[in-house]
Amino acid sequence: MHVAAWLLLTALASFTYGEECVLRQNQGNTIDMLQRQLRSKSALDIRRKCIELGLNCGGA
Repeated sequence: MHVAAWLLLTALASFTYGEECVLRQNQGNTIDMLQRQLRSKSALDIRRKCIELGLNCGGA
């Protein structure tokens, strides 16, 4: 059950290639600053994606 919930959350928070590029190019910014650029994503989604990509976004 937990795996299914995690997969559902991951699917809902999918990022486009362009959104991933924004994270890569602006990884020195705070999560709040990134969230202003990626309005459809929550702060938690952004943190998770930064960690998944190995980026240091906002100290994630």
